[in-house]
Amino acid sequence: MNIGEKIRARREALGMTQDELAHLMGYQYRSSVNKLENSKEVSLKRVRKAADALGCSPSSLLNLEQSSPTPSVNRKAEKIGLEIMANDDLMRLYTAGRSADTKDIAMAYTVLMALKRKDKKQP
Repeated sequence: MNIGEKIRARREALGMTQDELAHLMGYQYRSSVNKLENSKEVSLKRVRKAADALGCSPSSLLNLEQSSPTPSVNRKAEKIGLEIMANDDLMRLYTAGRSADTKDIAMAYTVLMALKRKDKKQP
């Protein structure tokens, strides 16, 4: 199985569309993913992008490790991830959160917990 086929197999195992993978990889069109999946050779930069988007290591896509490139995925977490990908505001929040420092995360957590408490008080 070549690298493109491995990327396709991983994407399909996650139940992800080419459009969703393209969005996660920062591509505007699914045709970029289609080209990637039909490639026999892929740059290391694109392998890293694909692995990050697919939630696996680059070495698993390159067959450099013993484990399967399609580890089991928590279905609830997968569903939440797909909901985030489908919502532009949530994707911006997720992207910002990936580069946030500890203080930013603590502040966001405090705000979310306050909103949760407020929501519980409303009938």
